[in-house]
Amino acid sequence: MFRSVRIIPLLLVTVLMFNCTPEATPAPIATNTRLPEPTETPIPTATDTPVPATATATETLEPTATFTLTPEPAAFTTHQNAICRTGPTGDYEIVAYLLPETTGTIEGRNEDGSWWYVRLDDSGDECWLSDLVLTASGGVDSLAYVEPPPSPPTSTPAPPLIVYYLVLLDSGGPMKCGDSLYPVSTGKYRSDDIGRDVTAAMNGLFGNHDQYTGELYNALYKSRLSVDNVTVNKLNGWVEVFTVGKVDPADNDCDRSRIADQIWGTMRQFTDIPHFDVRWNGQNITDRLYSP
Repeated sequence: MFRSVRIIPLLLVTVLMFNCTPEATPAPIATNTRLPEPTETPIPTATDTPVPATATATETLEPTATFTLTPEPAAFTTHQNAICRTGPTGDYEIVAYLLPETTGTIEGRNEDGSWWYVRLDDSGDECWLSDLVLTASGGVDSLAYVEPPPSPPTSTPAPPLIVYYLVLLDSGGPMKCGDSLYPVSTGKYRSDDIGRDVTAAMNGLFGNHDQYTGELYNALYKSRLSVDNVTVNKLNGWVEVFTVGKVDPADNDCDRSRIADQIWGTMRQFTDIPHFDVRWNGQNITDRLYSP
């Protein structure tokens, strides 16, 4: 009896252990599952990606000098004795007597280009010169037309100025020593009184005691003469000029010839006098110059 009691508990424990063992989970059954087909993944292609410009040192060019050609101012030089007037014809009043080699600028021209409107370098006077007495240079083609002043009335032309003559030395002129005569204004105009006009001209000459007036030489600068009287013979037109004072006869032939030419040149401006004589102490003044 004792032996059976001990077996039952053992069996009971065995049964309980068996019943307490968890059931095995059945293994999953493999099935044929269709796998997705591989797809081609596009490979990106290389593209030209603009690379930002990097700052680089550049050479700064210095501005180059530019040259603009400025037209040369129009200028002139006289090539002979000339008269500059207030307008572009011989009817206008005289502004100045000009020597050869007188210079200045050309400001304009008349309509046909036969006269130039000029500014004189020495005095600054503005006046008109004929194209025949000058040589023009510079930008004459671009000169503007200058409206001349109204023409003086043809019925009452301006009277000519009374002049006397000095000498332009070594000018290649017709005088004995290769000189030329050049007129100098007395500032007086011709009148109807020939005696008064001759007196004004000769006293203008005798009253100039300067050896040089500008470039002009005065061979009478040592003399002290004046007009005493002028007689006019209305029947034959003969004019005699009587002078008083002192004449320096000069010590060379050239100056004696220049004195005579100055006196006779001054008288020859009066073209309406057919005959004339200039006397000093009762004798022809030229004869006295060469008398011993």
